[in-house]
Amino acid sequence: MNPNIEIVEAGEEYLTEAAKLFDAYRVFYEQNSDIEAVTQFLKARILQKESVLFLARYENEYVGFTQLYPSFTSVGLAPIWILNDLYVAETHRQKGIAQQLIETAANYARKTNRKKLRLAKFS
Repeated sequence: MNPNIEIVEAGEEYLTEAAKLFDAYRVFYEQNSDIEAVTQFLKARILQKESVLFLARYENEYVGFTQLYPSFTSVGLAPIWILNDLYVAETHRQKGIAQQLIETAANYARKTNRKKLRLAKFS
């Protein structure tokens, strides 16, 4: 655990910081930058409680995030979380930030009594 990394669950009060990172994430995946659309998308997910978003702050700068979506395991007859998005700004990689975000997601899954945390795969 890097003591310089702080992870927070992002509510509406973190929307500006979250949108900047989410927009950069989308650009990384060759999507056009659209901060307004990103902001509205994240705001809807947060307000409608359709996802859980964790932000990573390193030395007073928000530098990464992970987003979880609720789902279910039919075989296990239980709710799960899907870790759908994980991003760390290029200038802050190799500092343990992604690892801490994943650990936070895993701990959150345990805390919310989810059967598992599944990593979404790109096809």
